[in-house]
Amino acid sequence: ITHLQQIYRETLFNVDLPIAGIEMLTDEEKNRLLYEFNDNATGLSIGKSLCHFFTHQVDQAPWRVIISFNEDQVTSLHLSRLVEGLVRMLRKNGIGPDCPVAILMERSPLMMIGIMAAWKAEGAYIPIGAEYPWQRIRTILDDSRAKVLLTQTIYIDPQLEENYQGNIIRLDNIRLSELSHPGTGVEKDREIDQYSLAYIIY
Repeated sequence: ITHLQQIYRETLFNVDLPIAGIEMLTDEEKNRLLYEFNDNATGLSIGKSLCHFFTHQVDQAPWRVIISFNEDQVTSLHLSRLVEGLVRMLRKNGIGPDCPVAILMERSPLMMIGIMAAWKAEGAYIPIGAEYPWQRIRTILDDSRAKVLLTQTIYIDPQLEENYQGNIIRLDNIRLSELSHPGTGVEKDREIDQYSLAYIIY
């Protein structure tokens, strides 16, 4: 009834108003929809990186499932250990501030591990579609000068192994227990702020 009354008011006091211009919502309802319902301001700290908030989440709820993919479920603590294991490997391969890390794999928990590890190693990830032709993949790798390629065995072909000058890490060939072995944590997180390079898109 309120909306019908609003339509009556609109048409009575604006006889030349086109149908498309009739407002069905009252000013109070519009204010509620546009401002009250969308009041989603948060208290995020300025200058903190996503890795910082992820680490905080691990401390607050280590056993909470953070990734659910098909039948696989990964808790925040388990993901943290897997990421830290890969961070060690990336740093040993020279990944540091704003260094590109190419990622060529299917969407899966492994991809999430790769992205998070690139960030925690202070690098930036480069997504490469598995459907890209070899020449495009080679162009991306050459142009970005990525020192490391994170991938899966099914995406490795002789041309890639022969022409890529960086190090190839096959995540599906690494036992997850090797990455998540307890007691092998990385050094304290380095300083990563909101101005650090996060990703490179081709």
